[in-house]
Amino acid sequence: HLVQHFPDTFVNKEASARGDVGRFQFFDLKSGEALFDVPAAERIRVSRVRLRELLATGIEVNWNKTLHNITSSSDAITAHFDDGTSCPGRLLVACDGARSRARQIMYPDGHHMNQLPVQLLGASTLYTAEEMGGAESIDPFIFQGSHPETDVFFFFSFLDTPNNFEDSSKDKYHCQIIVSWADAKGIDVPDTNPSRVALMKKLTDNWAEPFRSLVQRLPEDNEVRSIRVEDWIFPTGQKHIHPRVVLVGDSAHTMTMFRGEGANNAIVDVLDLVKRVNMRDPEYESPVLAWNSKS
Repeated sequence: HLVQHFPDTFVNKEASARGDVGRFQFFDLKSGEALFDVPAAERIRVSRVRLRELLATGIEVNWNKTLHNITSSSDAITAHFDDGTSCPGRLLVACDGARSRARQIMYPDGHHMNQLPVQLLGASTLYTAEEMGGAESIDPFIFQGSHPETDVFFFFSFLDTPNNFEDSSKDKYHCQIIVSWADAKGIDVPDTNPSRVALMKKLTDNWAEPFRSLVQRLPEDNEVRSIRVEDWIFPTGQKHIHPRVVLVGDSAHTMTMFRGEGANNAIVDVLDLVKRVNMRDPEYESPVLAWNSKS
């Protein structure tokens, strides 16, 4: 049932229907030349919101819960929440993101994120086909690049395309625009939104078209978010006292977004978990206990 509705989450249903997997090209932003392709036998891009809604179908989700603590015994584990409630079980699958509270509890001395020497500004906006300047024909999903003289990086993706969903714009592309650079350049991120837009335009003024205009057309009042790029690598060899906890997704391996791998790795985590753990087995948690006893 859910698989049949999976295409309902695609950000470009038309491209997916015709089998266009895109090329995820990397461009020289000075010349506009495509330097690299990232080939794939299959590639789709989904709306995270719509995918989450689809996966929650038929599941009672308790929202607005914040994990406070974990207690466990030889045959059970309990998650305790800030609101005073708790949930007992035999296996806790923690997929609570880059700032995982479960990870903090499991590795109190080794849960801290590794801050990378990179600054990043990101925005989303709506552009007509005319405003896209032909960029929509480069790739149906994503592309990226950098300028060889300034080393300023660009990541572009489509969040939605015209007429794609019932509530999609009829004539505009919903675009994600990211610009990043190394701390070594000594460029601080401004506090105010108009100043952030101005900085994005200044850093990209010498880019080739259509990449330049994708940034230069950002409205002055467009929201721009500053993200400090961080990652977290699993500390091999560290013991913890809760062998019935499994970390998946960003809580297990937070990574940068530059290759678009985060969600893909989370899906692989789940695939690996269900291959190892048969939920129909009365002792389904045994493989996890055995694995954690060795790690």
